[in-house]
Amino acid sequence: MKFLIITPSLNQLAYLKRCVASVADQIAASREHQGCIEVHHHVQDGGSTDGTIEFLQEYMARQSSTAGYQLTFASEADEGMYDALNKGFERSSGDIFAWLNCDEQYLPGALGKVARHFAEHSGADMVYGDALMVDPEGRLLTYRKNPPLRRAYVLADHLYTQSAAMFFRSRIFTSGLRFNTAWKAVGDCDFVIRAMKAGFRPAQMSVYLAACIMTGENLSRKQTGVEELQSFRRTVALRYRLGRPIWNLLRHSEKFMRGGFRQAVPLEYDLYPEDSNIRKKFTAQNADFRFKWDAHD
Repeated sequence: MKFLIITPSLNQLAYLKRCVASVADQIAASREHQGCIEVHHHVQDGGSTDGTIEFLQEYMARQSSTAGYQLTFASEADEGMYDALNKGFERSSGDIFAWLNCDEQYLPGALGKVARHFAEHSGADMVYGDALMVDPEGRLLTYRKNPPLRRAYVLADHLYTQSAAMFFRSRIFTSGLRFNTAWKAVGDCDFVIRAMKAGFRPAQMSVYLAACIMTGENLSRKQTGVEELQSFRRTVALRYRLGRPIWNLLRHSEKFMRGGFRQAVPLEYDLYPEDSNIRKKFTAQNADFRFKWDAHD
């Protein structure tokens, strides 16, 4: 099974290095678990000036001949993250498509687990798992165990699954579905909604697949993201807008029944810390599903 992973990039070299490392080691991890995958990781850069291009050129020049893994990149002007993703997905092919932002990492063996899930669930078009939210040093801030992905829940509020832990069969893209570049922050929400409306079916994995680094500068945190989410909510049918409290209650109830608000500790996970090409084991003695940037959130 071949994965095509796209990473949109713009002047995030420090985080990109960790992201690339977390994709590159998936081949070895899948073999350890009797899996067999191929990975094409394409970085779609928007014209970085922080050394990103030099790093990618050097990485490709010394890229090992490990069977099944390839890193490529392109650097050109784009109209934002979703335009970069469209460009990236149109450049190559694969069985399973996904995107991983610079400030995100796959956890060890994630792609092998996803490949097996797709193989065992032929009717699934989208597979999604859980994610950890960590600070720039890798320390756990919160965890995200997701309830089932339901179109009504997303329309009533937001896309609560994390894109770093979502994977799509290529047939979704070959059907002609693309990101709407008019959106700058909630395009993934719009994309998933349109995919589900077209009849593509999601399937859930109750396992942590990725870690997202919360820097305080994440796009959803910025004013653009806040305003776009409000705009998105205004576009949905009245029954979702007026019924938002009820839909949210149903979503949270499902999450509770499936153990989404509970996590045993200690919780161990492996990440690439800054300036290291070796994963480091982290152990969280406390794990809370709640997370606030400050007292006003």
